[in-house]
Amino acid sequence: MVAGGGALGDFKTPSQLTPPLPFDAIVLVFVFIFPLYFTSQFYMMSVMNERIERRGEVLLSSPLRPSAIVIGKMLPYLVVMIAVTAILSLTTGETAVVLAAVFPVILFFLAAALLIGMAARSFKELSFISIFFSTIATSYLFFPSIFANIHVISLISPPDPHHLCN
Repeated sequence: MVAGGGALGDFKTPSQLTPPLPFDAIVLVFVFIFPLYFTSQFYMMSVMNERIERRGEVLLSSPLRPSAIVIGKMLPYLVVMIAVTAILSLTTGETAVVLAAVFPVILFFLAAALLIGMAARSFKELSFISIFFSTIATSYLFFPSIFANIHVISLISPPDPHHLCN
């Protein structure tokens, strides 16, 4: 029987099929978000390590304002996250608009890492809370790419970097 007609029906090759989900948007979110999450993990562990080794008390007794200490601690991780995003955008062929879309996500990850690092009492607890955070944050960032064509969901979701570039 010839493909495309007859008693058995129409046949399609895999190249003719389109996946039901926007696969390229999901992969793009995955490529951009997970390196940022792992970088924020290092920031979280650094904050936790200063608390456990009591090095943060020395910093707090210095004449610096607490906000200057937090910004100084966060700055290297912020620079790394922006550099990773820039490299990934060049590698994937995206425009610089991706940086504008991902920057609030970077700040969110760093703020959450700071809070989790300060709130956790042990590295075991830090691991548990960070895994919970990553599940919630990743769900919030992945679901918009899955439901990108549904207007109601896109109203409450963060912007999709791929959508901004097209």
